[in-house]
Amino acid sequence: GSSGINAEYGGYSLSYDDVMHKAERNEHIFGTCGDARMEKLNKKSLLEFIKDLSNLLFYKCLPVMDTFNQRVKMTKDEKLVKISELEKELQTYQKDVIQLQKKVIKLQDEELSAAKAVAQTVEREMKSFSSVVSSNCTAAVSPSRLQAVIKRASAPPKKEEETDRSRNIIFYNIGEEDGEKDTPETVKVDQEYVEEIVGALNEKFKLSDVKRIGVKSRDKARPIVATLSSRENVVTLLRKAKELRETENYDNVYLSPDRTFEEREERKRTVEIFKKLKADNPTKQYVIRRGVIECV
Repeated sequence: GSSGINAEYGGYSLSYDDVMHKAERNEHIFGTCGDARMEKLNKKSLLEFIKDLSNLLFYKCLPVMDTFNQRVKMTKDEKLVKISELEKELQTYQKDVIQLQKKVIKLQDEELSAAKAVAQTVEREMKSFSSVVSSNCTAAVSPSRLQAVIKRASAPPKKEEETDRSRNIIFYNIGEEDGEKDTPETVKVDQEYVEEIVGALNEKFKLSDVKRIGVKSRDKARPIVATLSSRENVVTLLRKAKELRETENYDNVYLSPDRTFEEREERKRTVEIFKKLKADNPTKQYVIRRGVIECV
């Protein structure tokens, strides 16, 4: 046969191809069951024949087994290579995870630092605010201020024209004519000058009762008080007063509401506190609004 190995006995000669051909066709290897030659085979001779036939099958299958073993071996090597690749990939992922953990820790540290900075800023602002409140409250409840309030409350009511200062406005740093007393001519000059200032602010308010107040001095011009037709007109001029700084002829003129002596003293103390706060806190910006110091 093609295998080069035959099993012979009792007149039979079988090759591997013969055996496989009969097996595929589901035929008896030794012919029919009634074959006379089969009946002559004793147990010993049959065992020897089976042995020869087994050797025939073994030697034929040996190359196939070698090929199978090679395939199995190659598969194991491939698995080892794949396992090695997976281990390297796992190590790479572990490194990435470590880097991400470091970034998370860094971000947490930055967030914590930012939170601490915010807390410190808030604390500083609260301390500054507390100092402002404390200073203003101290001025508000000072003995002299309380006495002024009590005095105003206990004083008899004045006439309407004496108590209504809301329509008055005061002009400072306006030059004054020489002379011991005011004359109609000096009053007229002052009124015309005040009207020019109002015109410089693009307003045409009617002025009445324009006059100098205070004791006349050679060293300093007295302020001028003028009465307008309404309190709203006074507020308008006070809001626009800063525009005088940009004019050529009136850049040193200042405007203020008409205050009582007590109010002027109170204003004076507030301004002193205001100046001290600005000197102690050069990075802060303070303003006075309605007699109260505010940090903006």
